[in-house]
Amino acid sequence: MPPVEDIDHPTAQTPSLERMLAFLPEQLASSNGDLTLSKSDLLDEYGIGLNFAVAQGRRYAEDELRSIVTQMVDSIINRRILLAKAKKDGFKVDKKAVRKRLKDPKHDKTATDFFGAMTSYGLSKEQVILRMSEKDMIDRWVEKRLTKKMKLKDSELRLYHAEHPEQFSSPAQVRVAHVLVKLGPAADAVEKRKKLEKINEARARARDGEDFAEVAKAASDCPSAPNGGDLGYFPRGRMVSAFEDVAFAMKPGELSEVVTTSYGYHVIKVSDVKAAATTSFEDAKQQIRTVMSQKRINRAIEEIVAQQRDKQNVKLLF
Repeated sequence: MPPVEDIDHPTAQTPSLERMLAFLPEQLASSNGDLTLSKSDLLDEYGIGLNFAVAQGRRYAEDELRSIVTQMVDSIINRRILLAKAKKDGFKVDKKAVRKRLKDPKHDKTATDFFGAMTSYGLSKEQVILRMSEKDMIDRWVEKRLTKKMKLKDSELRLYHAEHPEQFSSPAQVRVAHVLVKLGPAADAVEKRKKLEKINEARARARDGEDFAEVAKAASDCPSAPNGGDLGYFPRGRMVSAFEDVAFAMKPGELSEVVTTSYGYHVIKVSDVKAAATTSFEDAKQQIRTVMSQKRINRAIEEIVAQQRDKQNVKLLF
């Protein structure tokens, strides 16, 4: 489908927000309850953000924009469901608490950063405070009605640990610095000899005690040269085999012979080795509890939302 909005630079032909959303009907979602949603409702929630995108020159094809609007509509409906559920359970919006948090940026930097970002898009302070207080109410409801009821047995945690070993193990790694003298695939014998002389000279300097990082800065063709040739830590599978086979066979402080790869000639120095490790169940227990609890909470929220959408026969109309 053709793009309906300019991409990186707005022009006189850049469509307005109204034209962008012309493919949408006036009613976006129907229900037999209070979850009906109009285009006006959508613009109240997201219109400023969408106008900001227009001003920045974003371009969307109609099918992409339709997908984005669908996510927005779903988000509005789902939030309404959770707000209604929290209110029914006796929770209230507390704007005063939000204002208090915003008065002390050091106490709650996340809140003040969010507030600043939203108001910079053109939302009024009261609009942002309302959204933040609604989110806080939902969070309090989730904590008291769902999180505190999530009881996980040690046997469940142990089973998760056993069934997901990849999450609790890390492979052996080495930290390597190198000097690379690049050699192209079409290099002739004369060029190869010159490049080999250069890498041998660099190796000799490092072997004779010159600081390896300084040698790499002066002689290496790799982008890592300004950092002294440091490639950081890496496990097997990240580098070409000829390079990593040598690196993983070395001990910290050792200097390799010249290594040839498809990139050219290398001299490798290993500064550290980390052995493969597995996190024990006891050490991972709290992490597992957090992960499993969050998954169950998300599933519970999805079920509540799905039930209400089904009960009110919510249908998207675009």
